[in-house]
Amino acid sequence: MTQDNGCMAAHRGWRGEALLTAELKLRPPSKNDVFPLAKIANDEQIASWTAELPHPYNAHDAEEFVSKSAQGKAQGDEIALVIERLADGELVGAISLSIEDRQGRLGYWIGRQFWKRGYATQAARRMVRLAFQALDL
Repeated sequence: MTQDNGCMAAHRGWRGEALLTAELKLRPPSKNDVFPLAKIANDEQIASWTAELPHPYNAHDAEEFVSKSAQGKAQGDEIALVIERLADGELVGAISLSIEDRQGRLGYWIGRQFWKRGYATQAARRMVRLAFQALDL
């Protein structure tokens, strides 16, 4: 099912609930995430590996991410989530799935202090599973 703009409705098979992996919770961002996001994303090395993450990254950028996440979900063309550890609830990064014409584009970043723990792999696998099973991409 596509909307008038040619985008697959992101909410078609997903209602916004948190997605779980063995160690992580992927959930919609909230205003409470602004400062943790700004703190861990303000890293030049992270920005150099991502297409759309600015550097420096500040609270205004994080607020924009939270706002755009809600807009993307409402329009059905993007699912943007924060990644947090189940063990302690600490925010470790963010992941998004942009959807257009039944095709998805996955993007993510993980805070440098959380690299080499398999978090990006877990989060990406979970989003890909959502894309194929629930969103019919």
